[in-house]
Amino acid sequence: LKVRFRGRAPLHWSEPVSTAMLTDILNSMLRGSCFEVICGSFVFHASVFLVQHHRPNSSLQVACRHTSITHHAIAMVLGMYCTWLYWDSLRVDAALGVDQSKRFPVASWLNNFNIGYFLYDMIHALTWERFWIPHHAIAIAGFATSEYSDVFALANAVNVWITEIGSLMYNVYLAFKSVRNYCCFVGFYTGSRLAFAVWSVEVLRQVWTDPGTSSYPAWAPCCAISLQVLLLGANIHFLGIHLAKLAKVLKDSSARATIEEQSEAKVSKEYCGSVVTRYHSA
Repeated sequence: LKVRFRGRAPLHWSEPVSTAMLTDILNSMLRGSCFEVICGSFVFHASVFLVQHHRPNSSLQVACRHTSITHHAIAMVLGMYCTWLYWDSLRVDAALGVDQSKRFPVASWLNNFNIGYFLYDMIHALTWERFWIPHHAIAIAGFATSEYSDVFALANAVNVWITEIGSLMYNVYLAFKSVRNYCCFVGFYTGSRLAFAVWSVEVLRQVWTDPGTSSYPAWAPCCAISLQVLLLGANIHFLGIHLAKLAKVLKDSSARATIEEQSEAKVSKEYCGSVVTRYHSA
């Protein structure tokens, strides 16, 4: 049995399987035009939303959440895979290494996959969740300029999996809401955003120390810096919202606990008083 992939000789299933072979096969499968991947991603996520929305007892919020979880999981896994696959280039060419669509095809494919998702979700943002518009605009601008200039794809792949971990944890909290679970989520979210801040510093270092001899557009370094800083700022903003909400949740929980203790003490006092009264009456 033979299978032929674009750019590769026919594969005989009797050949020993190796990591290089699997990577070659995956790269061949992912190799497609930007337009094809973007449109495919848009249609895929829209289809997931429609299927979820038309399920019995479903709702708009549930369908949106399930679609987001689907994207978070796929993007996180692919981002981690890119980090592992291109580890040797991570501290050198992640930001401004040229020809990234050829050198890091999985990262480039992930860029286009994310563009398709955010274009789909921008429709929801424009319709009823307008507070997501700035975040989605920054994300689309970052992925699109990366593809146009053929740099920054690997840096984006790392950005994606670090941020998507926090998003997945938030969806887990929404499914199992409790004060304890929210505390766990905020702790995990804070850790992931600190990791993202460290990675952002590394990206800025690569851009700042780049000799400028590569054949990328002149605006690419400024664009990389501004978009990374904007994305970091957006994540710090969301972290601040969650920390403020956590403080309020803990304060309300403490207040409820105090009220319950006072109520129990009052009931206990009244009960003891009634017992004493009956005793004296007897």
